[in-house]
Amino acid sequence: MPLKVLRTGATGFVGAHVLRILVQQGHTVVAAVRSQAKHAQIEKSYLVSTVSTVLVPDITANGAFNDAVQSEPPFDAVIHTASPSHFKSTEYQKDILDLCSKECSGCENVKRT
Repeated sequence: MPLKVLRTGATGFVGAHVLRILVQQGHTVVAAVRSQAKHAQIEKSYLVSTVSTVLVPDITANGAFNDAVQSEPPFDAVIHTASPSHFKSTEYQKDILDLCSKECSGCENVKRT
């Protein structure tokens, strides 16, 4: 039975593979993306009938997913692999701790909604 799935992190390494498998199995997916560029990436790769997007610019913001979870019919599942990331680090220890803190905030925001 096909599911309706909210997918965070759909354009990341793991997320892209999970998204592809969900679509291959016939599920309908709403991908939470952080930018118009990520939306365009999804739109270029998938049919609109199988994957749509919702913009969530900052997963660490309070209520970040409130609009994303509004769906009729409701979602059957949420698969969360989004992670705030940056690759231009100069203060590695500080940046790793900052990244971990933001990842925890993102997970909490998904859980709360």
